[in-house]
Amino acid sequence: MAEVVTEQWVQIQHLEQALQIAKMRALQAQKQRNMRCTFLKEMQRNELTAAFVNDELVFFLASAFITFPILGAWMLLLT
Repeated sequence: MAEVVTEQWVQIQHLEQALQIAKMRALQAQKQRNMRCTFLKEMQRNELTAAFVNDELVFFLASAFITFPILGAWMLLLT
C-alpha cells in the first residue's frame, strides 16, 4: 500500500511540474505575442486602417510572411 501511495505522490509531483512548465510557456508566448502585435495596434489606432484590422488580415499576413520566403527560395533553387 505504501508503494502505491509513493507512486501516486511522484505522479502528482510530475503533474505539478508539468503545470508549472505549461504556465511558463504560456506566459512567454503571451509576451512574444504582445511584442509582435505592435504593428496591428498602430493600425487600430489609425482611423483609416482600423477597419482592415481583423482576424482575416492577421491570418493573411502570417501566411504571406511564411509562404513568400519559401516560394522565393524554391524559385531561386529552380533557376
